[in-house]
Amino acid sequence: MAEQARQRQATELSAEVLAVLEGAPELMVCGRLADSMRQVASREENLVRLRDRAAVPAAIAAALDDGSHGDGGRGRSGDSGRRGLPGGWLRCGWR
Repeated sequence: MAEQARQRQATELSAEVLAVLEGAPELMVCGRLADSMRQVASREENLVRLRDRAAVPAAIAAALDDGSHGDGGRGRSGDSGRRGLPGGWLRCGWR
């Protein structure tokens, strides 16, 4: 679901960027270029959030797979020190 929303948002962003680029001279004359650029920036920020949200299931699956190796929760690196958490989580910003 999140991946489909991300793809739709990316398509809309591409179309909007193209429209702004093609119409930039006219948008500048009528004073709407800055608003159009802000709208593109906002859509890009939304796309980043959707991309991050779409990545969560894969990250969770990888973490669960990493934790299921029967190594006491140390993960592949073996340096976690916290039972049940793969070692890579702490280094990669998972808290």
